[in-house]
Amino acid sequence: MILTAQQPQLRMSVVVAETASELQTHVAAWESLGANAIEPNPFYEPWMLLPALRHLGAQSRLIFVLIYGSDASHEHGDVLCGLFPLELRPRYRSLPLPYLRLWKHDYCFLCTPLLRTGYSLPALRAFFDWAVSAANDRGIVEFGFVPAEGCFHDCLQQCLGSKDWPVFHSMQYSRPFLLKPANPEQYLRDALSPKSISTLGRHSRRLSEIANLEFASLQTSGDVRSWIQTFLELEASGWKGQAGTAMNCRENHRDFLESIVTAAFDRKQVQMEALLIGARQVAARCCLRSGRGLFVFKVAFDEHYARYSPGMLLEVECIRRLSAETDIDWADSCAAPDHPMWGRLWKQRRAIETVAVATKGVFSRRTISVMPTARNWYLALRRLSRLDRQTGSVL
Repeated sequence: MILTAQQPQLRMSVVVAETASELQTHVAAWESLGANAIEPNPFYEPWMLLPALRHLGAQSRLIFVLIYGSDASHEHGDVLCGLFPLELRPRYRSLPLPYLRLWKHDYCFLCTPLLRTGYSLPALRAFFDWAVSAANDRGIVEFGFVPAEGCFHDCLQQCLGSKDWPVFHSMQYSRPFLLKPANPEQYLRDALSPKSISTLGRHSRRLSEIANLEFASLQTSGDVRSWIQTFLELEASGWKGQAGTAMNCRENHRDFLESIVTAAFDRKQVQMEALLIGARQVAARCCLRSGRGLFVFKVAFDEHYARYSPGMLLEVECIRRLSAETDIDWADSCAAPDHPMWGRLWKQRRAIETVAVATKGVFSRRTISVMPTARNWYLALRRLSRLDRQTGSVL
């Protein structure tokens, strides 16, 4: 399915793929797009999105909108300028209103569409041209879990500023974020109280009394499969394993992790670190690289040693080592805003939001138009309800 949009010296074509095999034909152009995106997002790069589709996408109705640009001045002719993985949902907030949203599976912690540097604005405009065309029968597009600041945010605001479409900012929060510290020791002294630093030092000494305590990282010549298996076993050794939510407890989730970490290792886009007592891992984390950023994907620790804070000890060492990285400038925790570890250690914050846009249809536009007012009334009623309960308890 192809729709074209003409602009001065730039012709945009929209290609809609519906299967993994159709997507596979675009991988070379997709790789180039991921490497030249205005904002990096490993979760939408082909080495991660295709395994997600294969292992996690069976229950979702998905389409993939690819924006190609043909610029006469570009030496390579047609170039992939945008990629939007979309899920077709039947109901918007319990209303019988089908809509589109950026696909977010269980292990996707950022949904920024891939837009090529130098082509981002015309590519996003071409996407919206497709959204209002007869090729799309849904009147609402939801951009969930995208940055509330930065290049994509500015591009989106510029596009929407020229439209009269209703827009609803349904969610915004800030999660821990880390800019590479020039002086990690000073950074840690600023981030942690003297008492916390003293406690961590005591924990480190106690662990060292049990056996040799050391930091290890997956090397380019390392055994990635052994690291993956050890990580899966460590995560499943605690409450997640007992609850059946560890990745090792579900075959498709385990296969997904093995696929993406192996692919990222081959591309030098994975970073795995661990804290060891003797030969035993007591804490580990798996991070993904994209652009000049690092994304924390999964962490695990041995609950038998929980009183010694092995996860915190590992993270402190990772902060120290991050300062020596030459190709990483920042790290995204991909965590909840009140995470007990990153909330303390990482002092910067990254704003994340969800934005719904009604591109066409009377019902869709009216629904999105009234959502801010409906939310305000809902929050006001909740406050009144809490006040009534508090007053009742006093009386």
